[in-house]
Parts: sequence; C-alpha cells; structure tokens
Amino acid sequence: MKKWKVAALSLAIASTTIGTSMAQLSVGAKGGGTLNTVSGNTTAGTEKDMTLGYQFGATVNYGFSKIFSLQPEVIFIQKGGRASSSSTDDFTQLTANYLEVPILAKAQFGGEKFKGFVVLGPYAGYWAGGKNKTSLLGTETKESIDFDNNIDDDGYKQNRIDLGINGGLGMQYAIGRGNIFLDARYGFGLFDMNKYNTEPTDYKTQANRSVEVSLGYMFRITKEG
Repeated sequence: MKKWKVAALSLAIASTTIGTSMAQLSVGAKGGGTLNTVSGNTTAGTEKDMTLGYQFGATVNYGFSKIFSLQPEVIFIQKGGRASSSSTDDFTQLTANYLEVPILAKAQFGGEKFKGFVVLGPYAGYWAGGKNKTSLLGTETKESIDFDNNIDDDGYKQNRIDLGINGGLGMQYAIGRGNIFLDARYGFGLFDMNKYNTEPTDYKTQANRSVEVSLGYMFRITKEG
C-alpha cells in the first residue's frame, strides 16, 4: 500500500511538472490603426463614412499548449463614425476614445519560425473621452465630448460602457526570445452608445463597428518546455 501511495504521488508530481513546463507566459506591446463606423440608421439626405483612428497597448499570452492560449490585453483605442450630407460638404464626425480590455482565445498553427493564428473573444470598454467635429456651410467646429451623468430634460445621455466581440487572424515570426506579429481584427459592439428615456421614432441601435490592424512584439518570459 505504501509503495502504491508513493507511486501515485510521484505520478501526480510528474504530471504537474509536465503541465508547468508546457505552459508559456509571454508579454508584449502593440500599436496600429483603426477604421471605424457606427451602426444604426441615418437621417434623410445623409450617408455614413468610415473614420480613421489609432490604438496601442499591452498584451499577455498564456499558452496551454503549442496550439492554444489565452490572451488578455489592455489597450487605448479610437472608435467613432461620420455622417455626411449627400448634397453638400457638411458633415459631423465623432472620435471616441476607449480604454478596452479584450480577453481572447488564440489558436496558432505553422512551423517553428513562421506561424499563423486566429483569435476570438469578448471585450469590455470604457468611453473615456473624445471630440465632435462638425462642418456646416464651410465652417468647421471642434469640441470635446461633455458627458452627461444623468438623463436630463433632453431625455438622453451617453452610454460609456461598451461590451462586444473581437475576432480576427494574423501571423507571427520568431525573432530572438519572442516573435513579431501582425494581426487584423473586427470589433463588433453589442451595446448602444446612447441611453434614452424614450427612444426616437424608428431609432436603431448605434453601436461601435471597427476594423483594427496592429503590429507588435511578444517577448517570451518562461523557457520553452
């Protein structure tokens, strides 16, 4: 019986050691650009356009195996959209700055040096600030967003919390103790950017939509098992 217990204990320790050796922890930084719009309908005589923004942040990757890993990130990202007149040069443009935390499942495939990968998972964001830019009859004005704490007499306030889904694909190339990577993602916001006491007639949810491209470097902290 004692020999059996010793054998079982040895097997458990060996399994833990193997599991630990297979796990890899990496940290990295990235930056890039965004192409953005807002869902929903537009008023008569207007059309939606895409806007450009930028993003940067830090990422951590915890590998469970040579294929699958979990990748949380903390990023600053610009989103927003633009509505333009169909007949004049008038427009209104929103730039929305978010602090965002995606939690992504990652699967990678390929050789030792060059790999491809896909990512998918939820994100949570906080609308930290931004600006509105308006052009009316050739006169442009810019103003910082003044957030409402409560729904006032106008029956409206901004919704500063955003939840959504982030998914995409990319490629990475091993350099030194880590890898350089390039990825492209699509961010699909699930929360309306507005809160109303009573929604306007024919109103449709206005949520973030963004194409996000980034370049970065991931540095491996733990040694390969």
